[in-house]
Amino acid sequence: MTPSSFSLILASLLLSSPITAGAAQHPDTGIAPPLAVLGAADAYEPVFDQLRSLAPRGDRVAAVHGLVLQRDAIHFHLDQGELYFLSPVAGRTVGALFIGRGSVSFTPPWDIERTQLMRVLADSTLDARVSAVAFIFADSTPAELQRRLTFGASTPHPDGGPVGDAVDHLVEGRSHHVHPTLMSALLNGAANGFFYAYVKRESGEDLMFEIDPQAGEEVLLLRGGRLNGQKVQTVCQFPRATELGDSLPASDGDRNPLKVEAYRIETTMAKASGTS
Repeated sequence: MTPSSFSLILASLLLSSPITAGAAQHPDTGIAPPLAVLGAADAYEPVFDQLRSLAPRGDRVAAVHGLVLQRDAIHFHLDQGELYFLSPVAGRTVGALFIGRGSVSFTPPWDIERTQLMRVLADSTLDARVSAVAFIFADSTPAELQRRLTFGASTPHPDGGPVGDAVDHLVEGRSHHVHPTLMSALLNGAANGFFYAYVKRESGEDLMFEIDPQAGEEVLLLRGGRLNGQKVQTVCQFPRATELGDSLPASDGDRNPLKVEAYRIETTMAKASGTS
């Protein structure tokens, strides 16, 4: 991809007012100043390279005991283990790696999505034991983890585990493409609500959970693609709970007793006079 192509990409991603690249940064808050618009390709390339090189930090490690993280219908219960912040990107913390024992639960709100989950994963709800989770985020997660855990140095630290898998599904090396909601947050120094988790289950295939505030239906459950050239396959997708409101379809057991389900019309056709 040429520098001019990067400039076109950044024209759509850089929405905030630019500031100088030397401004103060706050790597553990999840928010950093926006990158300068001038030299668009120069701004994009370092962020792209830092994303591809994400790795656990040995100086930002916390012991985990009974930590619960909830993002809409996605519930993580991290029972015991260690959580590593990942190397900074664009001057901020955008990822973490959990290694240990825990679980993830997920229940779609709609019958049609529960049916799809049953078809693909053989159950209408998900409650799975996990051994590792790689988190990538542009929301309040780093501040929440900072508030609830105590971080320090620890050695040795893991080689990355599912971090590389998570990055591979968010970043396309050949085309220099990055998930647009994530990249726009990084280039603008914003916390736009993006959340992604690559989950290694104790049994069964790896799964990916995503909150994408730029999507029409923001909550997604994904798995590895099954078609040639397909990186991911969407298993379930639906709006966030705060946006469901009255649009939530009634399930078979919650039908409105006053709702008209069908109409019956009775009529009599009289034979017109003078006709046979």
